[in-house]
Amino acid sequence: MRRWILFTSLLLLILPHISMAQWGKLRGLVTDEQTREPLVGANISIVGTYYGAATDLNGEFFILNVPVGVHDLKASHIGYSEVTIRDVRVNIHLTTMVDFELPTRVVEGGSVEIVAERPLVNTNATGNVSILTANDMRNLPIREYNEMVSLAMGVVTDDEGISYVRGGRMEETAYYVDGVYENNLYSGTREGTLAANSLEEVSVQAGGFNAEYGFANSAVVNATTKTGGSRLNIFGEWITDEWLSRTKKNLGTF
Repeated sequence: MRRWILFTSLLLLILPHISMAQWGKLRGLVTDEQTREPLVGANISIVGTYYGAATDLNGEFFILNVPVGVHDLKASHIGYSEVTIRDVRVNIHLTTMVDFELPTRVVEGGSVEIVAERPLVNTNATGNVSILTANDMRNLPIREYNEMVSLAMGVVTDDEGISYVRGGRMEETAYYVDGVYENNLYSGTREGTLAANSLEEVSVQAGGFNAEYGFANSAVVNATTKTGGSRLNIFGEWITDEWLSRTKKNLGTF
């Protein structure tokens, strides 16, 4: 009986996180490198995961519910060399376009690797969306979740670090972390904070968002935390104000 109660409790805790997790979508076309003809039945897989798809009669493929982050995509077909496109960025609730051109296999076991480039303009975003990725966060002097939100267009902050979007009230901005609504239902303001190094992506959409987001008039902020993978990542931080003053040991700030 106790085991059943424990199992049910864990299931109730896990299911909301799984059902409301943040995902993206991959879409593309696979063609012959020389003839530019679409290839039917080509296999597309996300390296290191169980996600994948096969091309249809038009050479197109779709992969749904892809975790937000950077992935490596591999395409293969009988009679052609494998092609791997690395560092493909999948954004929250947006479609990422990835096209493959497979060369005819000349040498057995030959493969091609390509590094994806981030587009200057995301044509799949129908509204004003500002996206900040984990790579951007590493290169910016920011440490908290609210500081990342303030970098988006139309967002301002006061001395207490509260964000206002396009002149709206602070309770008119809806905050979501991994799909979970973070605003206080009584006051409407955001509750809690997150460390910048724990986030994979932050998306700020000021206007033009879908009706699926409740309690939002000014903007919708979607944050996605990092997920585990096959690579080991360790992060550490040390903050001090020593060695900055010639007369005192420290400046009394940290």
